[in-house]
Amino acid sequence: MGAAVQSVTAWALLAAPLCVQDVPELTQRPAVNATCPILEDEPNDPALTFLYKGVAVGLCCEDCQRKFLRDPERYCRGTPELAAAYVALDGSVDASAPAPADPPPADPEARGFLDFAGRFHPLTVHFPIALLLAAALGELLVLMGWPGAATGAAFAHRLGTLGALVAAPLGLALAATTEFAPSLQRAVAWHQWLGIAAAGLAAVSLVLAEVSRRGGPGWTRPAYRLLLLAAAGVVAAAGHFGAELIWGSDFLPF
Repeated sequence: MGAAVQSVTAWALLAAPLCVQDVPELTQRPAVNATCPILEDEPNDPALTFLYKGVAVGLCCEDCQRKFLRDPERYCRGTPELAAAYVALDGSVDASAPAPADPPPADPEARGFLDFAGRFHPLTVHFPIALLLAAALGELLVLMGWPGAATGAAFAHRLGTLGALVAAPLGLALAATTEFAPSLQRAVAWHQWLGIAAAGLAAVSLVLAEVSRRGGPGWTRPAYRLLLLAAAGVVAAAGHFGAELIWGSDFLPF
């Protein structure tokens, strides 16, 4: 009899981690909550349902998934449906403990300035796209034996770089003060980082171009042309993802 009790106890101890997960895992079970515990107005994505401590928790997008996996306890306590489910499971999550407070809101004056500045991003962003593409085209014409295109290419290079260095921080201000739908988060991230990269490439290429035009080392000429072509390609890609934010991902897919 004692051996049988020991055997049952051992199997119970082995099975316990399988019954109540301390680490969220994907599950096919229906979620307890009807809407996302992070973006509370968004419906859940059935493919993003996680089993955490015996309760199926539904999420709406991959961005919320990352937040939930960093601190599942916080969102389980803060959602009434989930908290009630855990109370029914003998309090595996302490629903009575207050959820950690959100960070204090940003200074209203600073946020007001960012909101105002960000509104100029759509106005300024089109100039560097067109000008950097024109500068790259001008340099290609020079390489093809049209030396007269050098003056126009240099002008477009300088003005396009200036425009990129203005548009990029304005875009960051717009992103910081705008709530984008979960379905647009991927396009926002790509547009943001490609825009920053394009501004950086354009700035470095312009510095090398000015050094080359003033009689600098011979390697600066092919280097600035290569970087300028890269900046033109990157800014075109950034413009594509920016268009997705307005027209949708199926407007010009690739």
